Amino acid sequence: MILQKKGIRFFVLSCTLCMLCGLSAQAQMTRGELLRKFYQITSLHNSGRDVDAIAVCEEIVSVYPSYPDTYRRMAEIYDEAGDGELAVMMYRKYISLEMDDAKVAESRSRLKELESKLGVPHYDDEEQAAFERAVKPFSSVSRPSSSVSVPATEWPDDAVQSLPSEDLSFGSLFDILSLVSSAESDDESEWLEESLAEIPVDRRDNPISMEQMGSVAEGLVPDGYDFVTQVPDSVINTVDAIFARMDKDRNVSEACTEPFRFVAHKGLLDGFVAKLDGGGSPLVRKEKFTSASSVSGKWISSLYNEDTGLEFLIVDIRDIGNGLSLSFDTDCGLFREHKNNLLKTSWNRIKSIWSTDGARYDVRELEESMSSVEYSDDYLFVSCPLSKKDRPDLGAMGKNLMDNLSVMVPFGNVVSRLGGSLLNYIIKKQGNASFQTVIEMTFKSVTDDVLSCEFIVRETQVASGTTKTVMIDDRTFYMFRAPATYEAFNYVNTDGKSPIYRELYGRLQTRSAENPSLLFPLAMMSYCKIGMGGGVSDVSAFSKALTQMQRLSDEGCVRASAWLIPVYYNLSMDVQHYPLRSQRKHFRELSVALLDNMLQKGYSFAYGLQGDIISGGTDGLDEAVESYKSGMRSGDPHSCYRMGLALMDGQSVQRDMYEAVSCFRKAADMGYADAYLQLALAYKNGSGVERDYKRYISYLIEAVETGSVDALSELSDAFMWGAGVGRDVNDAIAIRRLYFKKKDNAWLDALEAYGCLVDE
Repeated sequence: MILQKKGIRFFVLSCTLCMLCGLSAQAQMTRGELLRKFYQITSLHNSGRDVDAIAVCEEIVSVYPSYPDTYRRMAEIYDEAGDGELAVMMYRKYISLEMDDAKVAESRSRLKELESKLGVPHYDDEEQAAFERAVKPFSSVSRPSSSVSVPATEWPDDAVQSLPSEDLSFGSLFDILSLVSSAESDDESEWLEESLAEIPVDRRDNPISMEQMGSVAEGLVPDGYDFVTQVPDSVINTVDAIFARMDKDRNVSEACTEPFRFVAHKGLLDGFVAKLDGGGSPLVRKEKFTSASSVSGKWISSLYNEDTGLEFLIVDIRDIGNGLSLSFDTDCGLFREHKNNLLKTSWNRIKSIWSTDGARYDVRELEESMSSVEYSDDYLFVSCPLSKKDRPDLGAMGKNLMDNLSVMVPFGNVVSRLGGSLLNYIIKKQGNASFQTVIEMTFKSVTDDVLSCEFIVRETQVASGTTKTVMIDDRTFYMFRAPATYEAFNYVNTDGKSPIYRELYGRLQTRSAENPSLLFPLAMMSYCKIGMGGGVSDVSAFSKALTQMQRLSDEGCVRASAWLIPVYYNLSMDVQHYPLRSQRKHFRELSVALLDNMLQKGYSFAYGLQGDIISGGTDGLDEAVESYKSGMRSGDPHSCYRMGLALMDGQSVQRDMYEAVSCFRKAADMGYADAYLQLALAYKNGSGVERDYKRYISYLIEAVETGSVDALSELSDAFMWGAGVGRDVNDAIAIRRLYFKKKDNAWLDALEAYGCLVDE
């Protein structure tokens, strides 16, 4: 009984805290640490300390919430202790996450016994009923009378292959489409019906009205695009020129015999080459400030939003004669908000000024200059107390949370009642509490133009005569000196919105019936929602991309299969959008079937894909290394690269930087762009080689020109630091913009590889 009460408390508390506070997972454990944790669980359980064993399990769950074996161990502990309800909950969770039927057989049998004993519906029956409800909106959509096949005459003989499982014709593709689209919350049957139709494209001689187009146009064409009028001649001429160029280069179809990895970015750095070639200077560290005035100026943080490039922090430090003052630029990321759909409230994007009770702050006080700047030769210290702007209704938040919880987990009503009691206690306790939150920043000198910043947010809580200090945020990053006119960098992706891409999408859709290789750039455009219009949802566009890529894979395109393997595998682990095991298991089977077929055919890169899939879990890392070794022996550059990373990290193999560099060299010699990046970092840090900033920059250039996108980000940092190049903030930002453009527009590489890139 004690275990039951404490076990429920652990479970409810963990669910409540994770959902209420949005806690991020802890740092990942090494394989050795994970094995020690499981050994500790077994030891504690054998010695009768089940509550402590469950606590260790909860610790693992907080880091690996989708790792099935932890739930199996909890289920067995609860089962032996006689806590049937909790055992059922954990067995169900384990079975839902474990895709191997052989592994779950024993647990499934025991689960049925417990379900019968407790008089609750069987998990398998509930799963089947839920699956039918999930795909029901799509069952009414009429299927084509016969499967659609595409001629494979474009492929070399050795590239044509068939899957060892059932033929994945359009009929089975419809099932995949329905399965993927079942993640959509709204009824998507209309879009599914539309997706079975081809979009008429050639409108020069026979303009087609919206009525003639039918409902397909509504979802695929942006607002304001009128099909009644003819497509502008400039658009037609541009797309005609693209296809004329493609028809001239007949080698693009042969690309389907190779996995799609990197597209060379030759000439991308032409404007920076002179500055890059003149580099080689080491960093000169200055760990003390020379004077207060030397710190004056505008400073921007190295920490920025990975989607937009918006800096987390921008500050102005001014010498006011009798001391220093600091003010914040309110365009930086510190002041940005986003919504949390679960709690129906909002707080700052960077959780630094988010209170533990969910309140926000009046940031206007941070816009004014701060006079409390403490200066010495060793550091600058700034303290900024915050006043609350508002406080949400915790009762309403708690009710919403418990309502969600009651439908998300088995026995949710029980958990909801317990969680509700816990929240009422917290609300009552916090109702009489007072809070004071303070931002503290400590700046130290690194070079003349670089500072380190320790950024801390503390909250002091006073309740019932007790004072408690809570650390809300604690991070350290760098600050770079910027021009006084510097404005916050916020990248907005506008590529792919022109009518040219809508015309190109439609033309590719028609031409792909004759030339199946064009399904690859078409699928990449679908995947990124380019040329489809603004009315298409993410899930619908993704479904379309899968359909097109699977058709291409059925025709024997190795490139399409290589793309699908990790995509299907990732879908099989997507518990958020596909909570049903039957959904995810189908995706896993598709991934494994494609991978097995490639391994049987002897494609060297399949070993690298296999290793990546194995290493994506928390066990089997030894097998992943063996896959990479097999790929290396077969000449796969990706396997060489991944083996280098394994040797560098020291997981499953002994850490060896010299051997890691050797693997990166082998991969780079075979044209693997990111291997050049790793070589650059090795020379920058002196890892496995002597530190050499000149080689650092030269390898970065090679990495960019070979096609590494991440190398652009590193090169931007090199300009920001002045490492191996002359320091130039404007050049750093210009290169960062290139980085975001390439990172957010992978479809452009696909168009370029197939000769259909738009020159705008």
